[in-house]
Amino acid sequence: MPQEKIRISPINAALVELGTSELERKLYSVSLSVGSTSIATLAERMGISRPNIYKVIRGLELKGLATFGGGKRYIKSFQVASPSVVMEKLREKRKELGSIDEALSGEIADLLAKYDQGKGPANMRVIRGRKDFAAAYVQVFEEAKGEIQFLGSYDDFLREISPDLGARRIDRRVERGIKIRALALPSAQAEALQKKDTEELREIRFLKSATPFTCSFYLFANKAIFWQPITPVAVLIEDEHLVAMWRSMFEMLWSVSEK
Repeated sequence: MPQEKIRISPINAALVELGTSELERKLYSVSLSVGSTSIATLAERMGISRPNIYKVIRGLELKGLATFGGGKRYIKSFQVASPSVVMEKLREKRKELGSIDEALSGEIADLLAKYDQGKGPANMRVIRGRKDFAAAYVQVFEEAKGEIQFLGSYDDFLREISPDLGARRIDRRVERGIKIRALALPSAQAEALQKKDTEELREIRFLKSATPFTCSFYLFANKAIFWQPITPVAVLIEDEHLVAMWRSMFEMLWSVSEK
């Protein structure tokens, strides 16, 4: 029988995102339930010494999640910040991470160009599940430099990619000026995509004599990713020598394919 997944409360999940420790989260929960109270009461409720309570409080203070009020420090009452403050800080953090992600996306191709992977061992990663499948698809378009090559069944591959995600990735690729050449199995969906080739920096040719199959691959930067969309599962391989071989095979098939 599969083990039941432990559900974490939304407030605890937010506190985890904000980098709090387990003791800080416990103190936040206790203080939230009892309100403004003395250090002695908190120490008793948490079962730890007063000096250690002060250390935990200091951690919450530094994160802007706690305040002291009234009197000298040793008799001050203590109260954690409102959950609305936690929510606001979480939003601020995600906004900041979004800005970092956008900035990194703009530089990733240049950073990868400086990465001399070819002298090291090949890297391989197996990707399972729809969520990671979609994340790997995004990776293709963010790390690509120069040109992307695709070979396979558009129909089967796109069943695992939401139309919204697909449209956003096309826009992102066009924004970056990255062209894609695709060797596709004939289908109505592939033909519909082909009609927008010029505006979407793409060129599709068809493998009309190929025996139908469901899998596909992308070649980008010094990487190759092979997609098996039925499970779904993908294999990402990072090795410039292997990719050079697959590019050569792609070019051979490209030269004999039909527009």
